Amino acid sequence: MMQKWEYLEIQRYGNENINKINNKSAKLWATESSKVVGKNFYEFIQQLGKEGWELVAVDGPYYFFKRPLQE
Repeated sequence: MMQKWEYLEIQRYGNENINKINNKSAKLWATESSKVVGKNFYEFIQQLGKEGWELVAVDGPYYFFKRPLQE
């Protein structure tokens, strides 16, 4: 069976701030997903790594992650 993936897109602005996650404001995404989005970008992406997310591409302020879909 072929591996299925889920994807996450982060839009960053400035040096440390996260503007949007999956095209939603960071605050709205955090509320809907019951996750904490800290002020520090690097702490947030370290947490994503612990959750199995893998950085696959960067395009300007956009960071794209994927992880195996948990069914």
